[in-house]
Amino acid sequence: MGGITSIRELYPYQLKLASIDNQKVDGKFIINGQIPEGQGTVFALLAECFDIVHELKMELYEKEDVEDLDVEKSRNKSSVIGTKALQDANYNYNIVDEHGYDEAEDNLASLSVNDSDEFTDA
Repeated sequence: MGGITSIRELYPYQLKLASIDNQKVDGKFIINGQIPEGQGTVFALLAECFDIVHELKMELYEKEDVEDLDVEKSRNKSSVIGTKALQDANYNYNIVDEHGYDEAEDNLASLSVNDSDEFTDA
């Protein structure tokens, strides 16, 4: 499968990269008072290493997010199996029963309240 399984696995690499990066003086590596050849190559490789560590972190976070979603979905399914909530969630409210549907019965705007607090058709 590859990759890392914990952010802690990256810590030694981050530490070593930071220690290498901290050896720069005025933005250059200096050895025995002189600037060695290949500074551009070293900077490019160091930047690539930082990028790889960052990509590994992002990959781990994305993998954890997907795993968290999978766990949450399975929890939601298992908590509803065999319950009234599952039956209600699967009920199709668009199906009309054999007695038919009376829209006037569901139209609350057509009802008014008279003085005796009883509902009457308007």
